[in-house]
This record gives sequence, C-alpha cells and structure tokens, in this order.
Amino acid sequence: TENKAEEAKGPKRPKAMQCKVTLLDDTLFECELDHAKGQELLTKVCDHVNLLEKDYFGLAIWETPTSKTWLESIKEIRKQVSGGVYEFTFNVKFYPPDPAQLTEDLTRYMQMYNFNFFVEVI
Repeated sequence: TENKAEEAKGPKRPKAMQCKVTLLDDTLFECELDHAKGQELLTKVCDHVNLLEKDYFGLAIWETPTSKTWLESIKEIRKQVSGGVYEFTFNVKFYPPDPAQLTEDLTRYMQMYNFNFFVEVI
C-alpha cells in the first residue's frame, strides 16, 4: 500500500539540479546542486573562474532572446526557474563608477571583456 501511495503522487522530481552556466567567454560550466539558492550557484561559478569580487556579477535566466531576469541570490533556484531547465548566463550585473575601485585584475578584465563584447554587438 505504501508503494501505491507513492505511485499516486506521480513521478518524483530528481533531487539534484543539473545546472549549466554560459560564462563570459562562451565556455560552459556545469555543476549539480541540491535545493540550492541562487547565491550558492553564483559562488560555485565565481570559484570556478577564481573571481573574488562577486558583487559586480550575477546569473541571468533568459526567458526570450531579448528578455532576461536575474537569478535572486536569496531564493531557491527551483522556485525561480520554470520548466526544470537550469541554464543560466554569467554576466556583469553592474559597473562601478570608477574602475579604480576594483581591487582584482581579473574583475577589471571580466568587466572590460563584457563591455567590449557589447560594444562590438552594437
């Protein structure tokens, strides 16, 4: 009877989320997370690229080719993503008014890499 009760609930969702993040250089970072909030995924991505100044960056969910939503750091990822496809892009969220405020060369490089990409597109 216990098995029948479980079957009546429908198929269980896999516990782990297979997350895919497209980085600034178009490479793909993949990881698996359980019941994580947005901050945990952003931390994993920043650790992967050795980025210390995380506040300037974020993860975006592209709802359409021209419409993106930022993944909120304090909310569970599952509650922010529809369709169960966990694909994000790592983007510069904002630029400091004075680039001299940035302490890490890597942060400056990533900010300029992203800026140059958008200048070329426009």
